Amino acid sequence: FFFFFFFFFFRSVTIFFSRRLIRGAIQMASGFIRHTSSTVNPSNPPQGNHKKKDKNEKKATKVAMSPTEAYYQSRLDMVNRKGGFEAYPHKFQISMLLPDFVAKYSVLLTDKEQRREGEIVAVAGRVMSIRKQSAKLYFLDLRAEGANIQILSQFQEFSDQEAFKSTHDDIHRGDIIGVKGTPCRSSTGELSLMPKEIVILSTCFHMLPKDFTGFSDQETRYRQRYLDLIINQNTRNTFMTRSKIISFLRKFLESRNFLEVETPMMNMIAGGATAKPFITHHNDLDMKLFMRIAPELFLKMLVVGGLDRVYEIGKQFRNEGIDMTHNPEFTTCEFYWAYADYNDLMLLTEQLISEMVLAVCGTDKVKYTSDKGEHIIDFATPFRRVRMIPELESKLGKKFPSDLDSEEANAFLIELCRDNKVECPAPHTTARLLDRLVGEFIEVGCINPTFIIDHPKIMSPLAKWHRDDPNNLTERLELFVMTKEVCNAYTELNSPLIQRERFEQQMKDKQKGDEEAQEIDEDFITALEYGLPPTAGWGLGIDRLTMFLTNNNNIKEVLLFPAMKPRDVTPLVDSSLPEDSKAGKKPVKKPEPAKDVVDASMFDIRVGKIVKVEHHPNAESLYLEHIDVGEPEPRQIVSGLVKFIPIEQMQNAMVLVMCNLKPAPLRGIPSYGMVLCASDAEKTRVELLTVPVEAKVGDRVTFPGLTDAPPAEIPKKKLEKLLPGCHTSDTGAACWNNLPFTLPAGQCMSTMPNVKVG
Repeated sequence: FFFFFFFFFFRSVTIFFSRRLIRGAIQMASGFIRHTSSTVNPSNPPQGNHKKKDKNEKKATKVAMSPTEAYYQSRLDMVNRKGGFEAYPHKFQISMLLPDFVAKYSVLLTDKEQRREGEIVAVAGRVMSIRKQSAKLYFLDLRAEGANIQILSQFQEFSDQEAFKSTHDDIHRGDIIGVKGTPCRSSTGELSLMPKEIVILSTCFHMLPKDFTGFSDQETRYRQRYLDLIINQNTRNTFMTRSKIISFLRKFLESRNFLEVETPMMNMIAGGATAKPFITHHNDLDMKLFMRIAPELFLKMLVVGGLDRVYEIGKQFRNEGIDMTHNPEFTTCEFYWAYADYNDLMLLTEQLISEMVLAVCGTDKVKYTSDKGEHIIDFATPFRRVRMIPELESKLGKKFPSDLDSEEANAFLIELCRDNKVECPAPHTTARLLDRLVGEFIEVGCINPTFIIDHPKIMSPLAKWHRDDPNNLTERLELFVMTKEVCNAYTELNSPLIQRERFEQQMKDKQKGDEEAQEIDEDFITALEYGLPPTAGWGLGIDRLTMFLTNNNNIKEVLLFPAMKPRDVTPLVDSSLPEDSKAGKKPVKKPEPAKDVVDASMFDIRVGKIVKVEHHPNAESLYLEHIDVGEPEPRQIVSGLVKFIPIEQMQNAMVLVMCNLKPAPLRGIPSYGMVLCASDAEKTRVELLTVPVEAKVGDRVTFPGLTDAPPAEIPKKKLEKLLPGCHTSDTGAACWNNLPFTLPAGQCMSTMPNVKVG
């Protein structure tokens, strides 16, 4: 046994080393030959090395690209491969819209695997998902006009079978395609189209946000509304509802013989409402013009001319603040009705609003979610009526002066505001003081539709005097819903003499510093001198009404392209330049850079959901979290919360994430943000900030009075200045220098008052 063992052992060792020696000799000989050939013919370098080098270069380029860049490049390569012209066909003849396809064939096809043999339908839409079952079977989800169908693509049914693979390889999520095929149902019973031909009509170069995370970052949604409409069906439904509201308004008014008209957008005087206008300049006429704040004066001129019932739906422009319910550019409907008064307007408003809500929503009770919780708004008629001055007297327990136009009344209102801690920025005109008191004590109780009526004449320069109190009151009404004004209407003032007096009073307020007061419009007074019949005028804010009927508490949600501050703001014209330089003539000096403001508007803080959390592989004291903040992919964030918060509590938690910090590696793993927490001074207790229950992933924190857009990345020095200002208040509300962290759904809280946030 031992003899045979050693014999075979030594034989194996000998063979092994013999082979190694022979292989080494061959490699030495081939290396010598390559060296000799390269020396003899240096112009013919070895090809193998270049191929290897090219491969390495391509690999390095691919590694250098981010996933987004690599995706874009792959789509660009596909378009270039097909040829620029061939990749974008001029036309694809569809035979049916997708909603019509669903409506028709949902009825005609009722059984699994049923087909409409001999019928060929052509549809088009955007590919929302692709599922490859095998090399000869693909499933695509196609969306268009708010409808979805499945494309069941089989190799044996495809007309050009040689192009089957390449066609489907070229199609990616987001592409717009045209499909011709046979309507059918799949083996699971899903309504489908079995294609004979598929054509890529337009290529999507960017990755769409994933369905399970959605597209919820508010700022990105507003800036890229087209992407919001692609991904979010709710957004599409909102603007469909808005369109229905406008259509209903037109039908309602035209059925009552109102004529739709158009009036100028630019005027020499900003009249028709109490608001601050936008100013522009006409180069050819070399004159200043105002963007209209209301079409009222022009529409009343048309009534003077004999058009007894006119209306206009259009844009108004007011150079005022941007907040949850105000946008500088907004849409209104105004009508003027000869031989009617404000009593007729109240009845007509009740009829119009209640019928519209029923037609658009299918019920007169509408659910609406505000920052104070969920409400049911009841639009059933009749609407509540509240007389302004008697209601204020009842709420405040004070008797108001009979002459509200006097200095004594102004002093009374200043003291009343002071006693009730009602803030009113200067100038303290009687109209502004009354408006503030109404907002604090009457409007807050107007949840269901409520008319506030009989305004003082000092607040209503265009309204007619009240029949019961002509010296102090006017026949005016405002309709409020959920504490917000929706309609404003009154019996129109048609006396040119009194109208001039009202304008002169407005000019006095303007001289006191009230920029919103109106100027004297001589053209309008001249028109009144020709005779305006007794007339009722009415205005409706379409944007706000749409907010209530679509359950949105932010006006940006109902505007396709709301006003947004540019990410990088650089002033185009120096304010110190003369007017002729701003008008397009040669400037005399360059604009100065914008001021470097450091405040909480620099924070990009969003609501996030922790979709995955685990211990850091290189540090037991750290968590590695993956947080959905409304972007296409969850963010990777490293935090030191292990000893404060159990991992079970972290999983699926809704948190606040600061998203515009500079990425930093922590124990070898990059972190792209910071989870905000409240902690005591010794850091013995740390807890996550509480997010309102109604908050959505991607909602962005704002701060009252701060409207600047956050930068993509906060510089380190500025961050060091900003973070010490983060704290909780006496009530536990998260704040920056006493400005609360505010979300559309409410404030962010902590159970730890008066501690640091970081």
